[in-house]
Amino acid sequence: MNSLKTFSLICLFSLAAAAQYRFDSWTTDNGLPQASVNSILQTRDGFLWMTTFGGLVRYDGMRFDVYNSGNTKGLRTSRFLKLLEDKDGNLWITTEGQGIARFRDGIFTTYTTENGLNSNQVGRVDIDSDGDLLIDEHDRTLEWKNEAFVPLAAEEPENILFRTATGASWTFKNSHLRKIENGRAAVDLVTDFNVLRVFQDSKDRLWIAADKNLLLMLKDSKLTSYSQADNFPDARFTTVFEDRQGAIWFGTPVGLVRYKDEKFTRYAAADGLTGDVVTAVYQDRENTIWVGTQKGLSRLTSRAVTTYSSADGLAADNIYPIFQDAAGKIWIGSWSGLTVYENGVFQNVGERFGAANDNVTALTEDLDGNLWLGFWSGEVKRWKNGEPTNFLLKNSGANVRVIYQDQTGNMWFGTSENLVRLQDGKLTVFTTNDGISGEQIFALHEDREGNLWIGTDAGLTVYRDGKFTALKGAEEVPANIVRSIYEDADGTLWF
Repeated sequence: MNSLKTFSLICLFSLAAAAQYRFDSWTTDNGLPQASVNSILQTRDGFLWMTTFGGLVRYDGMRFDVYNSGNTKGLRTSRFLKLLEDKDGNLWITTEGQGIARFRDGIFTTYTTENGLNSNQVGRVDIDSDGDLLIDEHDRTLEWKNEAFVPLAAEEPENILFRTATGASWTFKNSHLRKIENGRAAVDLVTDFNVLRVFQDSKDRLWIAADKNLLLMLKDSKLTSYSQADNFPDARFTTVFEDRQGAIWFGTPVGLVRYKDEKFTRYAAADGLTGDVVTAVYQDRENTIWVGTQKGLSRLTSRAVTTYSSADGLAADNIYPIFQDAAGKIWIGSWSGLTVYENGVFQNVGERFGAANDNVTALTEDLDGNLWLGFWSGEVKRWKNGEPTNFLLKNSGANVRVIYQDQTGNMWFGTSENLVRLQDGKLTVFTTNDGISGEQIFALHEDREGNLWIGTDAGLTVYRDGKFTALKGAEEVPANIVRSIYEDADGTLWF
């Protein structure tokens, strides 16, 4: 049997995104061991890791667990800098003067000059195109192979600034900014400025932090300079990150800068960041942006809400059901019509689907691709090959709240007074006399085992082996209104 969990959720949905964010912040007052957050990384198991000068931090969404030399075997320091995860799932953590630590299978191991490093102050670290760890030292590059640090077979330049995902390297020396590919200079740009940091994005643009607080962008051999006139601050970036939506995030000593659609947007402590000195930027799998500063950790989540009305093409402003079909079209029922949203356009299709003069209260699509509409009047329409079939839910006596098709093809209709099943062309009405917990039906869901779960105005009911069982008051199910039911990947039901 599925496990059950109650869940309260408030959601804001939008059909268009904007660069507006909600800021949540953490400092030493609520869990961080030290204010400076130097690096952020989400490992493949879902945990969010952070480095600070007071310990290594693991965040599970609820609490911070801190690892340091005082409480964790295998760690020689509490001052940590950068995080990387290799192809084998090893978490690597550079330290301030105590080598590099590895976290694997729950065990920390620290590697130093005793293990082949040239210095315990590890410089630049990267993950190469094969997913292996690389350490760029002053006169050589080391790779982690067969549980040891070994020099690369082919020595690389000592002044690597950035490695691309394809294994190319950007270097700067003697006024030459070079891109090294396959052992040769694919790009060789002579500059009149000193290059301090570079980043190549997914569009092959090279972002350059130079002296005199210059921000430059190199694309197709053309250099573009940005300044305060473009809303980029008079400061060079010290960290940079590209999110999945193609936005470039720059961390600077005077705040966070986002570049999207050829526009810079700035965020600072006054906007909700824990501090202005930004030391790390990262995007997790839920597309949340995490920002580390010298005064704590900030989380940026989109709070953009775009409002649409009849002026934008909706049939009416009072919306009831919303449904997305297999082709990606979004159907929107209202109290006076039906709207379809496709290719960024709203179209009033109420008249075409016989819904212009009735209140559409339920929508679904069956396994054959037919559209089903439920109405306040208790009527149901099935549209097949452009032709409607009308079903009047006899003896139901009330409006249709939800329509659902089970795995065997039966159609179920939840109304404000009972539950109705359409099986082999025959309508059957079920009520509280049959074991359903409440009269009003709000939600229907069939789980992977073939059990039908029914949300009512008086709790949850399950239809199993041809029998209804009311769960109100049982299995930690309260006798409350159940308006939604969801089954997660683990088979747990949320309602």
